[in-house]
Amino acid sequence: MNSDFELTRHFENGYFYTFEYYPKHSSVFYDKTPFVFCIGPVDNVDNLISGLNLHHISIQDRITLLSKLEKLYNFTQTESKHLFSESTLNSLVPGIDFGFRKYNLRNMYNVYRVKNAAVPLYLHEQGNIYLGNASDKYLRYILRETSHTNKY
Repeated sequence: MNSDFELTRHFENGYFYTFEYYPKHSSVFYDKTPFVFCIGPVDNVDNLISGLNLHHISIQDRITLLSKLEKLYNFTQTESKHLFSESTLNSLVPGIDFGFRKYNLRNMYNVYRVKNAAVPLYLHEQGNIYLGNASDKYLRYILRETSHTNKY
C-alpha cells in the first residue's frame, strides 16, 4: 500500500480505517470494504467495535464532517487521534447517525489505518455494498436479469 495507509492489527479510537469485511450473517446491506472512523469498542461485548462508516452517509455529509473536523481540530494537519462519541459526531453533522455500524473483529481482514492527511482523498469512494440476505426478492431478480443479459 502507499503512504496514505498503514497496515495494522488493532484499532484505536479516533482514527479512520479501511478493511475487508465478511460478516457471517447479514439480512441487510453491508459494506465489504468499509471506510470507518473508529469510535471505540462496544461496551460489554468482546470483539466488536463501533464506528461511523462514511460509505453509508452522503458525500455532502462526508465533506461537511471533514470540514468541521478540520476547522475545529485541524484534523488533517496532525497524525494524532481525535476522540468523538456518536452523539458528538451526529451533533457536528445531524443525520449521519445512519452511518454508525458495529463490526466484529473476527470478520475483518487486511486492516489499514488511513492517515489523517489522506482522509480527504478518499471521501468520494463508494465502498462495496452487498445485500446480505441471498433470499431477498430483489437480489434474486438482479441475479436472474444479470444471467440473461450476460450471455455471449
